[in-house]
Amino acid sequence: MIEDTFKVGFGDASGEGSMYSDGANILLDMVTNKDFLIRNGTEWRFLFDTSLEQINLRGENGTSSLRLGDVGGGDFTLFNDSNTFKIFHDNNSDDWHIYEAVQDEHRWYIDNVQKLTLDSAGNLGLGIASPTVTYTNGLHLHSANAGVSLHLTDSTTGTTATDGSEIFHHTNDTYIYNRENGDIRFWVNGAERMTLDNNELTMTAAHITMPDNERIYYGTAGVDGSMYSDGVNIKLDMATNKDFFIRNGTTNNFQFDTGAKRMRVYTTDSDQYAYLSGSVLHLNNDTTSQNMDLFKNKLQFTENFTNVGYVDWDGTSLELSVNGTVRGSFTSGGLDVTGIVKTTVYTVAGLPSGTEGDRAFVTDANSTTFNATAASGGSNNMPVFYNGSVWKIG
Repeated sequence: MIEDTFKVGFGDASGEGSMYSDGANILLDMVTNKDFLIRNGTEWRFLFDTSLEQINLRGENGTSSLRLGDVGGGDFTLFNDSNTFKIFHDNNSDDWHIYEAVQDEHRWYIDNVQKLTLDSAGNLGLGIASPTVTYTNGLHLHSANAGVSLHLTDSTTGTTATDGSEIFHHTNDTYIYNRENGDIRFWVNGAERMTLDNNELTMTAAHITMPDNERIYYGTAGVDGSMYSDGVNIKLDMATNKDFFIRNGTTNNFQFDTGAKRMRVYTTDSDQYAYLSGSVLHLNNDTTSQNMDLFKNKLQFTENFTNVGYVDWDGTSLELSVNGTVRGSFTSGGLDVTGIVKTTVYTVAGLPSGTEGDRAFVTDANSTTFNATAASGGSNNMPVFYNGSVWKIG
């Protein structure tokens, strides 16, 4: 038994070192520039460097592989023999640093399997030993199973698998999930360009560009309809018996009937509309069934699907028909009338200012003599004509 404060000295008489107890601890005192080593045979495994104030651990390969001390401004530094890799605490910033001076990887293992890798290019891999990205400084997530995801939650969401947002890849498909009752928003150059909510997709960009022959589908893809450009024209393809409408709210303004191959334009009165079928323009009123059809050379009027009249150009004359009977025709030689010709009825005082050749009918002429100047004051019903200066009987 060696009493407290009694020292056991080592080395020459001046003392290179000593060991003793102060009553609380076992102390080892070393003189200046004298180190303390623990050896295995002739190979030391532990060294305390008193001048550098460092602890060295030597590996089985015979070199000092790990050091603990004050290096590079840190109050605690763990580093290798060449000082190319170290973990230290910076007194000035109160930060912890992991530093490597050579181009190599930082690797983290769990259950003897590499789970995280930070390579020299700045790429971070989770679940993969060698991360690969299209551009440098990227994050590579990999799963040995079918499916990998990036799950995002914050203080406004829960933390379960059904909370927050998630970007998920499974087999050949990529999914973007917003598991909350909110939107998915896309921003470019400091401005929101597209918003996807529970009901609709809103585009706030100036325009949407689609390459030629790339289609926008409506309804079931390839079944209901699509719109695209073939490089020359903008085309709208509709499935059989599917019509195309232009609407104002819930009101139809325009319809293209694919089955009947006709276009239909509605007026403000929903019962009245116009449609083009083949080369015929139809103006219809569903309530009164009064219609007007414009053919290539013919304007036809129908009521209750019955022809009530038309105006027809046959190449030499313009023919007027009423209720199936031709009443007149205009030719280069004049007007041919079938039936009664009725002119407007006036009093002599009510006759308008005329032009030469105008005809009318008066009910109060005072004369029946042909070519007499028409004057009122009588009770004669007479035809009159304008000779360029006055109205005459005749």
